[in-house]
Amino acid sequence: MARESVERPILGVNTPDAVVAIYVLCYRRAFGHPALGGAKMYCSQCGTQISAADTACLACGRLLPNTLDASTASTPRITYPAVADRFLHPYYGVGGWLSFFIFSIVFAAPAAHTWNVVRQYAHSMEIFAHSVHPYSLYSFYFVELVAGFAVYGYGMFAGIQLWRIRPNALKHAKQFLIVLLLYRFADYLMGINWLTLMLSDRARAIALPNFLVGKTSQTLLRSVIYAGVWYVYLLRSERVRVTYAESS
Repeated sequence: MARESVERPILGVNTPDAVVAIYVLCYRRAFGHPALGGAKMYCSQCGTQISAADTACLACGRLLPNTLDASTASTPRITYPAVADRFLHPYYGVGGWLSFFIFSIVFAAPAAHTWNVVRQYAHSMEIFAHSVHPYSLYSFYFVELVAGFAVYGYGMFAGIQLWRIRPNALKHAKQFLIVLLLYRFADYLMGINWLTLMLSDRARAIALPNFLVGKTSQTLLRSVIYAGVWYVYLLRSERVRVTYAESS
C-alpha cells in the first residue's frame, strides 16, 4: 500500500510534513523560539536546536525531558554574595541564659557586693577596734575592699564586652570567673590569718569556729558553685559558640 503523504498549510500552501519540519528547524535556528524571547535551547544528544514546546528532537527523534539544556550565553546565571553562616544561626546574638549571665555580672553581683560591704562595715570596725593590732586590720580591710571592687569592676567590663559582642569578650568572661574564685579563696584564707594572728586568745576561740563555718565560708561555697556553673555554660553553650566564634 502506498504511504499517504500528510500535508500542512504554510503561508496558504499545502506542504508535506518533511518540508514543514525543515522549515521549522531553519526558522528556530535563525530566530529562536518566540516563547523563550530568543533564548536558544539544544538537544542533549545531538546538539540540534529545539524549543520548550517540542516533545522530541526534530533531528534525532530523542524524547525530550521536562528540563532541557539551555544556553548560558544568553541567560547569565545570577550569583549572590555569601553570608557567614553564624549570622543566620537562630542562636546568634545575646539572649536566653547568656543575657541572664551578663545581667548578673554587670548589675546583680556588683550591687550585692556593695550592699554586703555597707551592711558589714560597722560590725567590722567594731571587731577591729577590739583587736590587738587594729591598724594592721584596717590596712588589710582597705586592701580587701579595693581588691573586691576591682574584681567586680572587671566583671562589669567583661559583661559589657559580651553584650556588645566584642573580640575577646568570651576570654574576659572566663578570666573574670577564675579571678572571682581566686579572690574568694584569698579572702577566706586571709580571714583565717586575721583571726589566728591578730586577735586575743579569748576572742579567737569564739571567732574562729564561727568564721570557718559562717557567712564567709558560705560566700566561698556560693562563689565556687556560681563560677563553676557559668564557666561550664560558657564552654558548652551553642549560643556562646555561635555568637563568639571569632574569639573562642
